[in-house]
Amino acid sequence: MTPSDRFHLIARRQFHFQWGDQYEPAIRATRQEAPRISRVTQLNSQKLGRTLHLISSPERACAQLALYHPALFELHEQRHLSPGPSCHPLHGHSLADGIRLPGTSGTVAIASRLGLKRHPRVVVSVKNERRQVPYPYVGDLLLFLTDNLGKPYCVNWSIKSCLEDFKERRRASLKTIQQRLADKRKEQLRQDLESEYYSEMGIRTIQVAPELFDQELLANINLLYGWHSRKLNISEEVLLEFQSWMVRYLEEGRPLSELVAKFANRWGKREAFLGKIYQDIWHRKLNVDLYRPIFIDKPQRAARVDFVEQHKSLFDEVSI
Repeated sequence: MTPSDRFHLIARRQFHFQWGDQYEPAIRATRQEAPRISRVTQLNSQKLGRTLHLISSPERACAQLALYHPALFELHEQRHLSPGPSCHPLHGHSLADGIRLPGTSGTVAIASRLGLKRHPRVVVSVKNERRQVPYPYVGDLLLFLTDNLGKPYCVNWSIKSCLEDFKERRRASLKTIQQRLADKRKEQLRQDLESEYYSEMGIRTIQVAPELFDQELLANINLLYGWHSRKLNISEEVLLEFQSWMVRYLEEGRPLSELVAKFANRWGKREAFLGKIYQDIWHRKLNVDLYRPIFIDKPQRAARVDFVEQHKSLFDEVSI
């Protein structure tokens, strides 16, 4: 796919997005569109009612954590940064009615102010005339959340494999001292540009990497996500009875596998009862410690630390 083709693809998907439309990412998680070295993932989200396109393992892990947050109501992955003046990402959303939403001057103007020598450009054909136009940068995850009063706001997550990667482009490559200094400068300018772009609209940009999170937490969230939208194919009445027994078993320190066996012997469909356990944990109906392995054949401890509270600073509208 040529740079011109990519530009037209991004323009068609994103330049005229309005709330009510189904969001389309600038880059889809396919081998045809994603960078060659990427590890693409498509995640079906029950909360969003669509498939998310993620182009790295860190993006996948962070997207799952974001989707676990109860205040998140939308997530835009691979969202383009407008080269020219543009409105706030919440513009036109029903939750933002009556709220003053500042716009952005666009990445071309911001790049000029920051001293970025060259903004990416591409030659395209417009009405049989070839023109050179700014090529849009693409971000990672833009989170849409509501505060305690129901007011919507956004948080921008810029994601890397590790935090050190935010300091230098192509950090693991062999380079001369001059190349290393140049790549540090380029990466800093790129991060400053994205941060300033969203800052103009009152949106925080946060640098996020999997190392910020407990590895057991990440493993458990990945496990729960795999079950979160599965159809259980068993009556709601039976599931409610099973749910009440789950709470009792947890309080008594009894393995949930015993309960699954009892209900499966009576109703069959063991997978449905396993799914009910994992879905209730995902939806925060069952208070289980996510910082320890979730083994249903062992007693589970109630959560002592809430992930949402522990990492509150990554989701808040303002820095704390």
